[in-house]
Amino acid sequence: MFSRIIQNSRRISIDMKKIILNILMLVVSTSIHLHSIELPEGFTEVKSTSPYKMVLTPYATYPVMVGEYEIIPQNAPGIIYSIAFSPTEKYFALASVDEIKIFEVNTWKLIKILKGYGHIVSVAFNNDGSLLVSGQEGLVRLYEIKTGKLIKELHMFKDHSSPVTDVDFSLDGKYLAASGIISSEDPMAVFNDCDSIKVWETNTGKLLQSLAGGMHNTYIKFSSDSKYLISAGEDTSSKLWDISTGKLLQEFENYTSGSIDISPDGKFLAVAVLKSIHLWDINKNKLLRKFEIIDKVVSSFLSYNFVLFHPNGKYIISGDSEGTIRFWNINTGKSSINEINNLKQISSLSFSPDGKRLVAREGLYDDTFEQTKLWDVETKKLINILDHKWIIAPIKFSLDGSYFLTAGNEVRIWEASTGKFITKLEQKAFPINSVDFNVNKNYFASGGDDNTIKIWETNTGSLLSTFKGHTDHVRSVKFSSKGNYLVSGSKDGTIKLWDVETNKLLRTFIGHKSYVWAVYFSSDDKYLVSGSYDHTVKIWETSTGKLLQTLNSHSWIVYSVDFSPNGRYIASGGYDKVINIWEINTCKLIRSITNTSSVDFIKFSPDDKYLASANGNEINLIEVSTGKLLRIFKGHSWNINSFDFSYDSKYLVSGSDDKTIKLWEVDTSKLLRTFKGHTDYVNSVNFSPNGKFIISGGRDTMIKMWDRETGNLLLTFYATKNDDWITYTPENFFNSSINGSQLIAFKINNRVALFKEYENILRKPDKIKELFKNK
Repeated sequence: MFSRIIQNSRRISIDMKKIILNILMLVVSTSIHLHSIELPEGFTEVKSTSPYKMVLTPYATYPVMVGEYEIIPQNAPGIIYSIAFSPTEKYFALASVDEIKIFEVNTWKLIKILKGYGHIVSVAFNNDGSLLVSGQEGLVRLYEIKTGKLIKELHMFKDHSSPVTDVDFSLDGKYLAASGIISSEDPMAVFNDCDSIKVWETNTGKLLQSLAGGMHNTYIKFSSDSKYLISAGEDTSSKLWDISTGKLLQEFENYTSGSIDISPDGKFLAVAVLKSIHLWDINKNKLLRKFEIIDKVVSSFLSYNFVLFHPNGKYIISGDSEGTIRFWNINTGKSSINEINNLKQISSLSFSPDGKRLVAREGLYDDTFEQTKLWDVETKKLINILDHKWIIAPIKFSLDGSYFLTAGNEVRIWEASTGKFITKLEQKAFPINSVDFNVNKNYFASGGDDNTIKIWETNTGSLLSTFKGHTDHVRSVKFSSKGNYLVSGSKDGTIKLWDVETNKLLRTFIGHKSYVWAVYFSSDDKYLVSGSYDHTVKIWETSTGKLLQTLNSHSWIVYSVDFSPNGRYIASGGYDKVINIWEINTCKLIRSITNTSSVDFIKFSPDDKYLASANGNEINLIEVSTGKLLRIFKGHSWNINSFDFSYDSKYLVSGSDDKTIKLWEVDTSKLLRTFKGHTDYVNSVNFSPNGKFIISGGRDTMIKMWDRETGNLLLTFYATKNDDWITYTPENFFNSSINGSQLIAFKINNRVALFKEYENILRKPDKIKELFKNK
């Protein structure tokens, strides 16, 4: 159609040509993408590396977008679960949620984004770096690096709720293996299907072996000659397999997925078994030697959390639960006297390729004592303690051994010889934990892992202000009934009250001994109620900050609290699977209701008839007057984190770990609509005061606004810890701060292009305002 318009324009004046091209630009910029355009006389194509086709007219140069494109956050890794270097060391890949980002090694520049599915917890390059494999929820995906295209999709499990935990190529690139954790609501289905390891032929995708690795297999590795595969899992067993036959050669009892390794030459296997380490000859399937501590009393709690071979193959290195790193001589079976000790529990070890440096991580889950340390292997001396606590992905050295990467909430790059910090690929935005509309004003609040509260104007998409004062993640934000105040609860253990009009902190409520998970105003704003990790519910006087009462009936973490709109009751729910309802005037516990799952969220309906509670992936609707269970809302596949009633109590909206938002009819529990757009857990949802809009905040760092009646996504809000922001529509029209457009890029057919070249075409604040006309 467009080619005919331009052909006919040869008979039209130059001015008309200009008008037609302007119309063409408008149509294209509203997400209709042209792959070829026939140009009229006097119009020539300008060569450009831009994703736009540059069209030169007698008056101006007009850009036209070519190819499918979307706005993406630029150079922000997100939460990283896996790192892989290509063998040629041109690239490294970072796996996060729903995507894999490919960076150039020398420049740290983001060059490609490969779309995934769910949490991508493992990635690996093949032997020549031409292919990359990823493991995610039930799927194994094979990508061509040059084009970024998905060339094969292999089904690991029938259901996508069973995660793929590790992937690996054989050294010659001929084979591809994956392991996973089998999950099912049917226990017998799990029992009868424990083939949690699969091996394929890389070129054809043909399934060669399906191996019964166990229900909780988390780690696999090929031998250097590609004949064997080792596996280990959380079900305390490690296994050695023959690839050609699929035969299980040997099974070992051990404790963690890191407690097995193959020697660099592929001849030997080191396995941690109880309080000793066994050395096996793989080809002979024979136990050669046991490595045991004989020079001191061994604690009954001792276990080896990690074993690996030194790159020279002469030593086995172990890290144990008592914080000692030992170097075992393979020939003598003895531990080196110069062991590294006085550490915390060892959770992982990683060698530089030349074996001169060792990185050890202490601690497992509690980041108050987790540390990562760099050691000189020869002298056993500590070189440096790395300033990066929240590390998720295994630590990876570059192939030349000059630097290494640590990754979790951001990627940090370190000099291997000194442990000196080089640079970081910083996560610019952080997960959103709570959102709330202001009842009387045209704005809403969000609280997140950047320790701040942000106030957004709805009809322009603008970030109005940021409240700073918390020293840890903000877990809950709530406006007062009149909208003039906002309260926030944080992992720093405090509650803060803010004046919304002046942006000032009015007071801090101190009394909880641990994280504050939830806060809420009473209907008259005189009181606050809070729930905490310290197992308590506390009631506060808003005007003075005075602690009025502590309620102690929960035996574990209190995740959610709420005041009834009529001011008569307080409800609380937590990890102990109990919902408690209290009478406000007497602080008397009048009813306890037991859930079958952790109570992650509760809320009274605005008409005071109902109390709803999250029960795993369901919502229970309870009659307040009797405590009777009236209805169950079923439809989510994973845990529900948040829900909200519309102000007329007719609708309920919920957000879940399954990345979806669902709209329900309260009277019938009928599912009306599912909203899809988040790429990670949906942590918070909220209705607008008029019930026409829904906002949602997620672990993907995004806030999204939806039209309740149509289900359409209207806006996406994205802000950094430095308060740069951008708000954009599905058609990629946007409004932003001065530097906001620098936060993002275009993804065009898997290639990444900077956004600043095109912002003059798509910066349309009026397009955002139009969304809210007459609404």
